[in-house]
Amino acid sequence: MNIDADGSARVPDGDLPRTSALDTDLVHAARRDAARDASDTGAILRADVDELRVALIGLDPDATITVSFDGRPIWSTTLPEPHRRVHRLPWPEPLRPHLRGSTRLTVTDAATASVVAGSDVTFDDSPERTTVVDANGKALVVNKWGVLGAVVTADEDLRQRLIARTAVLCDDLETLGYDVAITSGTLLGLVRDGRMLPNDDDSDLSVIFPDSSPADLVLRSYRMERELADAGYTVVRHSGAHLQVTFLIDGGDIDHYIDIFTGFFRGEDFCQPFHLRAPVPRSSLLPTVRVEWEGVQVPAPPVPEDWLAACYGADWRTPDPAFHFETPSATRRRYENWFGSFNTGRVHWESYYSSVAAPEHLDGQQRYLRSARALLPAGGSVLDLGTGSGAIAAALAGDGRRVLGVDYSLKAVALARSAGVDAEFLNLNERRRVDQLAVRIRADPSPWSISAAFVLHTLTGETRSAVFGLIRSALRHPSPEPRSAVVAVDTVLDEDAYSFDDPSSWHLPVETLADELEPHGLSFRIERDGVRTTPHGEREFVVGTITLTTPTQEENR
Repeated sequence: MNIDADGSARVPDGDLPRTSALDTDLVHAARRDAARDASDTGAILRADVDELRVALIGLDPDATITVSFDGRPIWSTTLPEPHRRVHRLPWPEPLRPHLRGSTRLTVTDAATASVVAGSDVTFDDSPERTTVVDANGKALVVNKWGVLGAVVTADEDLRQRLIARTAVLCDDLETLGYDVAITSGTLLGLVRDGRMLPNDDDSDLSVIFPDSSPADLVLRSYRMERELADAGYTVVRHSGAHLQVTFLIDGGDIDHYIDIFTGFFRGEDFCQPFHLRAPVPRSSLLPTVRVEWEGVQVPAPPVPEDWLAACYGADWRTPDPAFHFETPSATRRRYENWFGSFNTGRVHWESYYSSVAAPEHLDGQQRYLRSARALLPAGGSVLDLGTGSGAIAAALAGDGRRVLGVDYSLKAVALARSAGVDAEFLNLNERRRVDQLAVRIRADPSPWSISAAFVLHTLTGETRSAVFGLIRSALRHPSPEPRSAVVAVDTVLDEDAYSFDDPSSWHLPVETLADELEPHGLSFRIERDGVRTTPHGEREFVVGTITLTTPTQEENR
């Protein structure tokens, strides 16, 4: 192992031997450095495309570190338990596609802001410097959710847009009669630092409702959503108690967003899903006061310290770049049962369709399209679920069919529309919206068929149940000829590729699909099978039809 005088090393060909000898080499080198300078931690760093290894002599074993590429912070985390005095940190999955080229990789002790390790690293043969940006060149970091998010503070124009729109949104909500205030990271940054947090990717608002019943709270939240939509805002619902106002740029990419969390009092507790349930005094939150935030006036709680202590703990004044929420299981269950959770998978697909590397046509789509053209009626209407970039919908429409594509990725909807598809934003996780679409279809005089190419296996069982209800409703529409839903699913699990955060790695066995369809009075027939190439390797899939079989128990009553 070659170690330069400055402690740096070059990783040959992006590969790092996984031997105990390497770990011993790291520790010995760290000790030599520490001996030269007693004030130094004596850290020597190695990295490859799989993991980061660092030997730290003298650093707090529970320390929070920040990893930077060419001086720009990318990822903050706590140190894992060392193995033979070497800390081994696998890279977060969302970061791995960006590990290309070369960079000066440094590790900083978050408590002291001092660099404790540094190395020149080459991940592959690319001549480029390693960059972590989106398709529009916007800087990204691994955020507190473990996914890549935009760094608002890295782009002054973006930061100013977010600040200005946050102030306007607050004014609009107050005009509508709501008790709104800045909250979460926005409030923390203002009170602790007098500014936005360094790696913030959004702004956060709380609207305190007078209700305490979950049903009343959800109804009021939907009313607020309609009012904001009527005012021209693009609103994405994450749950019955959480809205996200999203601002888009040309092409449908997300520029920035503002979260709106529902707050309410229930007994002695102040509740703010998804995380907070604690005895915060009403007088600490209402009535709100006007404060200056980044040059604009916004509403804030009168005693913000009480809310911050309840949310972030007694040490909220001490910065922790690796902070992440650890919501008590009882609180999480309560909020999810009351308000649902509608965002499963959406961030993945938003990122996928916004990526410059996203292929226009996944392998297998052309084979699916040939089957769909043969199985769907030549005329009539087709609902294309999970339309994505609109390739399937555009082809079916080109054959003379009336096609409506729906997707819950804003970028996908924009891509489909640019391909000439009649496309709408629809979140299949949100049963209310799925049922509303079913009513629209049944009210249409034209009979509908369904297309769902490689969609069903990316949904949760609960969401599939709602989709099957939609399919049944569409197929029961009076029609001169039988109608069906044509679907394609990946059927076999690849344990090595599976990740809960990546729905495209999920699977749905044919037997499970048939069992789930039966209570809905639906059946499944395989029309063709095959193997397709995916980002997760070769995967077995089937194309088949879903048809009506018998009336459901409710229809027989």
